[in-house]
Amino acid sequence: RNELSLDSGWTDVISSGSITRAGGVTTLGVTSGGLVRQHRATVCTPESPNIEIIGRFVVTSAIPPPTVWHTALMLADENINYGFMVLVFDNAGVGLYKGDGSGLTLQAATGANAVVFTGASWVRLVVTPSYASASYGLSASSTPPTSWTVAATAATTVATLAGGWLNRVQVRMGRTAAGSGTYTCEWRNVQARILGSAP
Repeated sequence: RNELSLDSGWTDVISSGSITRAGGVTTLGVTSGGLVRQHRATVCTPESPNIEIIGRFVVTSAIPPPTVWHTALMLADENINYGFMVLVFDNAGVGLYKGDGSGLTLQAATGANAVVFTGASWVRLVVTPSYASASYGLSASSTPPTSWTVAATAATTVATLAGGWLNRVQVRMGRTAAGSGTYTCEWRNVQARILGSAP
């Protein structure tokens, strides 16, 4: 399947919070107004991506955290001006963001309670030369879901492909300045697969 578990090669970017990694589990912690993320080189060609990125998340602080927060998987440039992101909102909805040079903007999203925060939900980002999609699925183990529900799709922009910007797989968590304490979320079983490869 040309699958990569993405267990190494990450670079941490921390504005306010912490990132730890042990046993293949990445723990993201954000304090008030914080944003933390990891990025690493993608397994696909940025000019012609055909990639699936999946992962399972577990909120390990209060469920749900009391003020606005998010966690996400991305395929984007290092500075997140170009790319796509499947994002889990604090209301347990799932959305797709897209960026073509000036940051990422929401394309579409589910309603509330599409996923759960206790470790049984996965999200999936697919990016091809023509479109991107954000999906979610259910599996309480390290085995990925057998079916996915599409939350949103968006067209891939030629200029983004031509610039080679889709060069980083990223995991992230952020929150607004409201609230106190640290919100934490674990990402498990993060993996990427080049679509169309022989099994």
